[in-house]
Amino acid sequence: MTDIQHDATASAGTGEMLDSKTSAYVVSYAVTALFNGLLVPIKEKVPFILDAMKAAGHHWVTQGVLDLVIFFALAMWLSGRGRQISAASGVSYLIWSTVIGGLLIAGFYLIELF
Repeated sequence: MTDIQHDATASAGTGEMLDSKTSAYVVSYAVTALFNGLLVPIKEKVPFILDAMKAAGHHWVTQGVLDLVIFFALAMWLSGRGRQISAASGVSYLIWSTVIGGLLIAGFYLIELF
């Protein structure tokens, strides 16, 4: 198999595994994206959560800080576990968590319009 064929096969996700650190960061991103998507409607509907986030600073800044803390804490914890996921699974996690998180936020605000 030539290098070009090998690269095409690898990029198609035919079983190539991500290393454990990359896998940890992919899963951490997916969890953080879903958390972020859920936090928007929760904070908008639960006054004491929104008030607490505003007390810590602007609620969007507080949300961003929470996202970063969750992302890095989870990534560091998962990195130490040594687990790997396939490249195809990693791409799926990245795409679907982004889509679902975005739809949660967009859906919430769309419902709020009506």
